[in-house]
Amino acid sequence: MIKLRRGFTLIELMIVVVIVAIFAAIAIPSYQVYIRKAIAAKAQQEIQLLAEQLERHKGKNFSYLQFDPSYMYTDVSDKVIGYSSKMAMLNVPIDTNGSGIQYRVYIRDGSDPTKLLSSSSALGQQWVILAEANSKVNMGSGCTGCNSVQEQNYSFLLTSKGLRCKTKGKLAVSDTLTAANMKTAKPCGADSEDW
Repeated sequence: MIKLRRGFTLIELMIVVVIVAIFAAIAIPSYQVYIRKAIAAKAQQEIQLLAEQLERHKGKNFSYLQFDPSYMYTDVSDKVIGYSSKMAMLNVPIDTNGSGIQYRVYIRDGSDPTKLLSSSSALGQQWVILAEANSKVNMGSGCTGCNSVQEQNYSFLLTSKGLRCKTKGKLAVSDTLTAANMKTAKPCGADSEDW
Protein backbone atom coordinates (compact mmCIF):
# COMPACT_ATOMS: atom_id res chain seq x y z
CA MET A 1 0.00 0.00 0.00
CA ILE A 2 1.39 3.40 -1.01
CA LYS A 3 1.03 6.26 1.47
CA LEU A 4 0.51 9.70 0.03
CA ARG A 5 2.49 12.43 1.70
CA ARG A 6 0.47 15.51 2.37
CA GLY A 7 2.03 18.90 2.98
CA PHE A 8 2.26 22.42 1.71
CA THR A 9 3.81 23.33 -1.57
CA LEU A 10 6.36 26.09 -1.84
CA ILE A 11 3.84 28.29 -3.65
CA GLU A 12 1.30 27.91 -0.84
CA LEU A 13 3.92 28.85 1.75
CA MET A 14 5.00 31.89 -0.28
CA ILE A 15 1.38 33.07 -0.51
CA VAL A 16 1.04 32.84 3.28
CA VAL A 17 4.30 34.77 3.77
CA VAL A 18 3.10 37.54 1.42
CA ILE A 19 -0.24 37.80 3.24
CA VAL A 20 1.48 38.03 6.64
CA ALA A 21 3.86 40.70 5.26
CA ILE A 22 0.91 42.77 3.99
CA PHE A 23 -0.80 42.58 7.39
CA ALA A 24 2.44 43.60 9.13
CA ALA A 25 2.93 46.53 6.74
CA ILE A 26 -0.53 47.80 7.67
CA ALA A 27 -0.52 46.98 11.39
CA ILE A 28 2.90 48.29 12.47
CA PRO A 29 2.41 51.93 11.34
CA SER A 30 -1.10 51.93 12.82
CA TYR A 31 0.29 50.70 16.12
CA GLN A 32 2.99 53.40 16.11
CA VAL A 33 0.32 56.08 15.61
CA TYR A 34 -1.60 54.62 18.56
CA ILE A 35 1.56 54.69 20.73
CA ARG A 36 2.29 58.34 19.79
CA LYS A 37 -1.30 59.37 20.62
CA ALA A 38 -1.09 57.66 24.02
CA ILE A 39 2.22 59.39 24.81
CA ALA A 40 0.82 62.78 23.72
CA ALA A 41 -2.28 62.25 25.87
CA LYS A 42 -0.05 61.60 28.90
CA ALA A 43 1.81 64.88 28.26
CA GLN A 44 -1.48 66.79 27.91
CA GLN A 45 -2.69 65.27 31.17
CA GLU A 46 0.48 66.37 32.97
CA ILE A 47 0.21 69.90 31.51
CA GLN A 48 -3.39 70.22 32.69
CA LEU A 49 -2.48 68.94 36.15
CA LEU A 50 0.26 71.58 36.40
CA ALA A 51 -2.16 74.29 35.18
CA GLU A 52 -4.63 73.28 37.88
CA GLN A 53 -1.92 73.44 40.55
CA LEU A 54 -0.79 76.84 39.28
CA GLU A 55 -4.33 78.18 39.70
CA ARG A 56 -4.55 76.72 43.22
CA HIS A 57 -1.23 78.38 44.05
CA LYS A 58 -2.52 81.74 42.79
CA GLY A 59 -5.73 81.31 44.79
CA LYS A 60 -3.68 80.97 47.99
CA ASN A 61 -0.87 83.43 47.21
CA PHE A 62 -2.51 85.96 44.83
CA SER A 63 0.22 85.36 42.23
CA TYR A 64 2.05 82.52 40.52
CA LEU A 65 5.39 83.56 42.03
CA GLN A 66 7.37 80.85 43.82
CA PHE A 67 5.24 78.04 42.36
CA ASP A 68 7.12 74.79 42.93
CA PRO A 69 5.31 71.55 42.03
CA SER A 70 8.11 69.32 43.32
CA TYR A 71 5.80 68.03 46.09
CA MET A 72 3.78 66.30 43.34
CA TYR A 73 6.78 64.32 42.07
CA THR A 74 8.18 62.43 45.05
CA ASP A 75 8.79 58.76 45.64
CA VAL A 76 7.87 56.86 48.82
CA SER A 77 10.90 58.29 50.65
CA ASP A 78 9.90 61.87 49.69
CA LYS A 79 12.80 62.19 47.25
CA VAL A 80 11.91 64.40 44.26
CA ILE A 81 12.03 62.44 41.01
CA GLY A 82 11.72 63.70 37.45
CA TYR A 83 11.34 67.38 38.38
CA SER A 84 14.07 70.01 38.51
CA SER A 85 13.17 73.07 40.62
CA LYS A 86 16.34 74.79 39.40
CA MET A 87 15.11 74.66 35.78
CA ALA A 88 11.34 74.37 36.47
CA MET A 89 11.38 71.33 34.19
CA LEU A 90 9.61 67.99 34.42
CA ASN A 91 10.53 64.80 32.55
CA VAL A 92 7.62 62.71 31.26
CA PRO A 93 7.51 59.83 32.15
CA ILE A 94 8.61 60.95 35.60
CA ASP A 95 11.42 58.56 36.52
CA THR A 96 13.31 58.41 33.20
CA ASN A 97 16.41 59.83 31.58
CA GLY A 98 18.14 59.82 28.20
CA SER A 99 16.11 58.41 25.32
CA GLY A 100 13.46 57.16 27.77
CA ILE A 101 12.26 60.76 28.20
CA GLN A 102 9.28 61.41 25.94
CA TYR A 103 8.61 65.05 26.88
CA ARG A 104 10.33 67.83 28.78
CA VAL A 105 7.74 70.11 30.38
CA TYR A 106 8.84 73.67 31.22
CA ILE A 107 6.96 76.14 33.46
CA ARG A 108 7.76 79.83 33.01
CA ASP A 109 6.50 83.34 33.75
CA GLY A 110 3.95 84.39 31.11
CA SER A 111 5.11 88.01 30.94
CA ASP A 112 8.73 87.04 30.30
CA PRO A 113 9.00 83.32 29.45
CA THR A 114 12.77 83.38 29.85
CA LYS A 115 12.23 83.73 33.62
CA LEU A 116 11.22 81.05 36.09
CA LEU A 117 8.29 81.72 38.41
CA SER A 118 10.79 81.37 41.27
CA SER A 119 12.86 84.30 39.93
CA SER A 120 12.74 87.51 41.97
CA SER A 121 12.42 89.51 38.74
CA ALA A 122 9.40 87.56 37.42
CA LEU A 123 6.01 89.31 37.57
CA GLY A 124 4.09 86.15 38.44
CA GLN A 125 0.75 87.31 37.02
CA GLN A 126 0.75 84.87 34.07
CA TRP A 127 2.31 81.51 33.25
CA VAL A 128 3.26 79.47 30.21
CA ILE A 129 3.84 75.70 30.01
CA LEU A 130 5.74 74.11 27.14
CA ALA A 131 5.83 70.33 26.63
CA GLU A 132 8.71 69.78 24.23
CA ALA A 133 8.82 66.39 22.50
CA ASN A 134 12.20 64.68 23.04
CA SER A 135 12.88 64.39 19.30
CA LYS A 136 15.48 65.35 16.73
CA VAL A 137 12.95 67.87 15.39
CA ASN A 138 13.38 69.90 18.61
CA MET A 139 16.85 68.87 19.76
CA GLY A 140 18.68 68.78 16.42
CA SER A 141 19.83 65.97 14.15
CA GLY A 142 22.87 65.18 16.31
CA CYS A 143 20.75 64.29 19.34
CA THR A 144 21.80 60.91 20.74
CA GLY A 145 19.39 60.96 23.70
CA CYS A 146 16.27 61.56 21.60
CA ASN A 147 13.30 59.20 21.67
CA SER A 148 12.73 57.71 18.19
CA VAL A 149 8.97 57.30 18.78
CA GLN A 150 8.67 61.06 19.32
CA GLU A 151 9.98 62.03 15.86
CA GLN A 152 6.44 62.47 14.49
CA ASN A 153 4.72 63.50 17.71
CA TYR A 154 3.31 66.83 18.87
CA SER A 155 4.86 69.42 21.17
CA PHE A 156 2.36 71.43 23.25
CA LEU A 157 2.04 75.00 24.54
CA LEU A 158 -0.48 76.22 27.14
CA THR A 159 -0.77 79.66 28.73
CA SER A 160 -2.80 81.20 31.54
CA LYS A 161 -4.40 83.46 28.90
CA GLY A 162 -6.05 80.41 27.31
CA LEU A 163 -3.69 79.74 24.40
CA ARG A 164 -3.54 76.00 23.61
CA CYS A 165 -1.56 74.96 20.57
CA LYS A 166 0.35 71.95 19.35
CA THR A 167 2.66 71.25 16.44
CA LYS A 168 4.71 68.45 14.95
CA GLY A 169 7.21 71.11 13.84
CA LYS A 170 10.01 72.54 15.93
CA LEU A 171 8.86 73.89 19.29
CA ALA A 172 12.16 74.06 21.16
CA VAL A 173 12.38 75.84 24.50
CA SER A 174 15.11 78.23 23.30
CA ASP A 175 13.01 79.47 20.36
CA THR A 176 9.52 79.26 21.85
CA LEU A 177 9.85 80.63 25.38
CA THR A 178 10.79 84.18 24.43
CA ALA A 179 8.75 87.33 24.98
CA ALA A 180 8.87 88.14 21.25
CA ASN A 181 7.59 84.69 20.19
CA MET A 182 4.81 84.64 22.78
CA LYS A 183 3.48 87.96 21.39
CA THR A 184 3.10 86.56 17.86
CA ALA A 185 -0.26 85.40 16.50
CA LYS A 186 0.97 81.79 16.27
CA PRO A 187 3.62 81.09 18.93
CA CYS A 188 3.55 77.38 18.02
CA GLY A 189 4.41 78.13 14.39
CA ALA A 190 2.51 78.44 11.12
CA ASP A 191 1.57 74.74 10.96
CA SER A 192 0.20 74.58 14.51
CA GLU A 193 -3.22 73.35 15.63
CA ASP A 194 -5.38 74.05 18.68
CA TRP A 195 -5.86 71.31 21.25
